[in-house]
Amino acid sequence: MSKKKTDLEVFQEIVQDLTELVFGTPITEPMVKPKRARTKGRYKADDKSTADVNEAWVGGKAPIKSPFPTPEPSMKWTRKQINDYCNEFGVLHKKYASKKELLNNIKETYPNGI
Repeated sequence: MSKKKTDLEVFQEIVQDLTELVFGTPITEPMVKPKRARTKGRYKADDKSTADVNEAWVGGKAPIKSPFPTPEPSMKWTRKQINDYCNEFGVLHKKYASKKELLNNIKETYPNGI
């Protein structure tokens, strides 16, 4: 007796066939965000003597850096944009601080920029 495929399995096959048709190559593995390698909870360092493998990352490959630099916040930004920037990069700030105070906090936390 043959096992019937579920609707999800049929859908996944259709999606795989379409991606193969559009891009020309089948999907072998899903995209996974790279993880840092750890030793007892601490980050592991890269061994410079092995050029082809990066031990600091699980799987041996470091993530690709973005070609776009991180923008430098300015007074032209809205307070919400500067607030979000502070939250993203871990800059301590007050909830209702002015734009000038927020920009000063960023300069104090990261004097050389990000």
